[in-house]
Amino acid sequence: MGNDIEFFNIRDGESAVVRILSTTVDKIERIGIHTIELRGGTKKKVRCLESNCPLCKNDQASERLALHLWDYTDGKEKVWNRTTNEKFINLLKDVEENWGNLSECVIKINREGDSFPKYSVTVQNPNKYPMPNEISKEDIDKNVGYRCCTYRSADELAEFLKTGYLPEHVKKQPKQDWIPKDQWIKNKNKEQENKKIEEATKHYENHHNNAELEEDDDVMIDPFSLKRKG
Repeated sequence: MGNDIEFFNIRDGESAVVRILSTTVDKIERIGIHTIELRGGTKKKVRCLESNCPLCKNDQASERLALHLWDYTDGKEKVWNRTTNEKFINLLKDVEENWGNLSECVIKINREGDSFPKYSVTVQNPNKYPMPNEISKEDIDKNVGYRCCTYRSADELAEFLKTGYLPEHVKKQPKQDWIPKDQWIKNKNKEQENKKIEEATKHYENHHNNAELEEDDDVMIDPFSLKRKG
């Protein structure tokens, strides 16, 4: 499976019976995530490239757990995108230490609290919750962090830092160097000022040329400029 992985979430006072699809705590995928804002205000979560990441120069990535689960509550494969809270990780380590292979254990996760939730874990009878037929051996220890954010190459992230767009946006938007808003305003004011000067100059030149033509025309048709015969 893997194509239809949903996000796992429980609210205050809720609980869920799940099977962690990782053999050990160390096999649970950890990912770094940057939240970037594109020109226009759209925000995206992109995966940190670690030592080769252009974004790390100005922004520290937040570390997340991509916890691969089978949720027995509704019978679906899910990923729990959560913080790397050491207390929660220690709960899983206790389960691993006492019960062995995590993927062979079934646990009940309870949540208490809204803004600052606390989680508790209790081990369930695995005979009551057998391994689902939808999960194969290849699904165990599989990385599913791709569901938590988008992956971009170093060149694509460098393009974002330069233009404010990710590549697919660059194709739709005119390419231009990214400049701060205050500098953009100054440039715009300067552009408008230059336009006014250009229009004033053009108006003066047109008026001056027309005036010369009118004077020439007047000379040509002015009867007083003609000498009378005789």
